[in-house]
Amino acid sequence: MTNKQIKQLKDTLWATADQLRANSGLKSTEYAEHILGLIFLRFVEAKYSKFETAIN
Repeated sequence: MTNKQIKQLKDTLWATADQLRANSGLKSTEYAEHILGLIFLRFVEAKYSKFETAIN
């Protein structure tokens, strides 16, 4: 994936998470795992970008 595609995916995921939180009618315990998964993916992406040049 290109950086532009990654940014678009990230933006889409966060917008979807916002919609889920605001408009789904779900309790926070019902979507917390999914949101925490997105936060974890963001953390991993940030760590990966620090070492990307060394990996490639």
